[in-house]
Amino acid sequence: MRLFRRGALLGAEIGTWAALSPSLLPRRMWQTALNVAGCQATGHAIAAGVSRSIGGRFRAPLTLTGAITSVALVRSIFRQREIADLVESPRPAVRDTAVGAVLGTAGYAECVLVGEVMKAQFGWVRGLIRRAFPNRSRVPVPALSALAITATTWLIGTRFLIVRRLASRITQKAEELNLFINPKLPRPTSPLRSGSPDSLMSWESLGAKGRDFVTASPSPRKLGDARGDVQGDVQEPIRIYGGIDATVEDILAEMDRTGAWERDYIIVHISTGTGWVNPWHVAAPEILTGGNVASVSMQYSYLQSPITYVADRSTPVDAARELLSAILDRRSHGVYIAGESLGAYGAASNDDLLERVDGAVFTGTPRFTPIITRVSSTPHSLPVVDGGAHIRFVATPAHLTTDWRGMAYEERWATPRICFVQHPSDPVAFFDWPIFFLPPRWMKDHLPGADRTPALVWWPLFTGWQLLVDMPISHRQTGGHGHTYHEELIPVWRAVLGLDD
Repeated sequence: MRLFRRGALLGAEIGTWAALSPSLLPRRMWQTALNVAGCQATGHAIAAGVSRSIGGRFRAPLTLTGAITSVALVRSIFRQREIADLVESPRPAVRDTAVGAVLGTAGYAECVLVGEVMKAQFGWVRGLIRRAFPNRSRVPVPALSALAITATTWLIGTRFLIVRRLASRITQKAEELNLFINPKLPRPTSPLRSGSPDSLMSWESLGAKGRDFVTASPSPRKLGDARGDVQGDVQEPIRIYGGIDATVEDILAEMDRTGAWERDYIIVHISTGTGWVNPWHVAAPEILTGGNVASVSMQYSYLQSPITYVADRSTPVDAARELLSAILDRRSHGVYIAGESLGAYGAASNDDLLERVDGAVFTGTPRFTPIITRVSSTPHSLPVVDGGAHIRFVATPAHLTTDWRGMAYEERWATPRICFVQHPSDPVAFFDWPIFFLPPRWMKDHLPGADRTPALVWWPLFTGWQLLVDMPISHRQTGGHGHTYHEELIPVWRAVLGLDD
């Protein structure tokens, strides 16, 4: 039996061309390998099915396809350098791309072998069914065989081996990381911090990300030095955090204890799946207001954001609504919202609450967030909504006052000021499940000065896989690119807080 028929090989070659096409971020060796293996295996499976449906009469010109693949590899090397320059990252070595392609092809071969084993298993089960039912004219043998294989695989995977053990391992590891207390992280002594000796929240109950949240902040001296022309006394900022077992009532009690209601600015930070809050979201308002701010957050999970979203996408939305509603019921002015990634999704999905706050800053907000899909217009990467009256999409601080064309907004930025910060090179912000089957509208955008290559080409199935492979390193890019939101949050928060007026 021939494992690699010509029709299937052509599909694998087409998958290679797609895998080597540019995406949003430069790839490391392991990403190239993963990308090539996934695209080749998918192309092989599709082409093998098509070849069987037409009787296997198709013959692929292997010499021509091999030549095209060689050209695609060379072009990929140059495209990777172009993308690296756009996002201000080191250029990938030629060796990384070439070796990654070879390793990916080896992974594809392993996938084919696994497929052949499954095919043999299917034939064995079909033989058993035929012997059990001599009158085969009334028995759908292929359907029963496929059902038996699927049921057996699901039973073994979910009940006994893969899925259950993997889920248990992931949950256990996440819980261990959440409970880990870094001995180098000092417990706060200020009564204005959760976890301090005066706090209603114990230091241990905050979780790893909560302990980071309440510990790291600029000193009062640094706040004074960095404020520039902002007037007023320098204060120590308040930071309140509720761990996984905390309730909204616990948060409100902690706000009462610390006098958070007396601050001019209250910022509610919706965390990611692990409970993490971008420290720049917290430090920027503290610097700009001289510490006259209370930052509040609450953990709703300790799993990674992708797992949290897949397992229960309603939890971030419900957790954000519960916390925001409770605070807004106590105070109707000077309340702001912040969130990144899944935290931005959870907060922005409660768009009715956005009308009750004075402003919000969301970074790297996923494309499937309802408010984004509703207001999106050309260009879909940086749409202009109602002349910029309330909602503004920015890739750089320049977009706070001018749109993507460099033109001033038609409307004055009025309260509430809602700002979505999203880099064109951020795969987290621009990924959505329909991209596997439909070309995304944002890929047609050609933005002046964007950090996204104009050479992007949409491939069904393959482009979605490329963005998924881009995600693991998206938060390790230079600030201002990928899923890394750092220094630009200072001018963004200045504008949203109204301090630029």
